[in-house]
Amino acid sequence: MTASASVMNLRFIKKESIKKPFSEDEVSKALLDCCGDKSLSPDGMTMAFLQSNWATLRGDVMSMLAEFFSSGKFVASLNTTFIGLIPKEAGP
Repeated sequence: MTASASVMNLRFIKKESIKKPFSEDEVSKALLDCCGDKSLSPDGMTMAFLQSNWATLRGDVMSMLAEFFSSGKFVASLNTTFIGLIPKEAGP
């Protein structure tokens, strides 16, 4: 299947599934499929924290995703990236 055929399939076959709100099963699967300790988030919590506390955080996360789905907007801090530049040499 070519790339353009894949796009056509997405446009015509799965178009309706993209319009559906995120299901809890989809979110849970995506969360659990992530590497837990790969990198820290800006708030210092790893993905492992979310994974191990999913039962407690599930309602809040799903509410946030439902709000995003209905409005198309989310809190800007969720998309924040911090970059640390580490010099390769001790001096300039």
